[in-house]
Amino acid sequence: MMTELRYGIVLKDRVKVSDFMEEVQVACGNNRVILTNTMRDLNS
Repeated sequence: MMTELRYGIVLKDRVKVSDFMEEVQVACGNNRVILTNTMRDLNS
């Protein structure tokens, strides 16, 4: 059984996406993690 979770995130200026993904994968027990862009403008 797969569980799908969706989170809205904003990375700090000096954080790399690859570093974030690695940490999320470790936190999830090395399960599959998919990152998608919602193209939302968070400043409006």
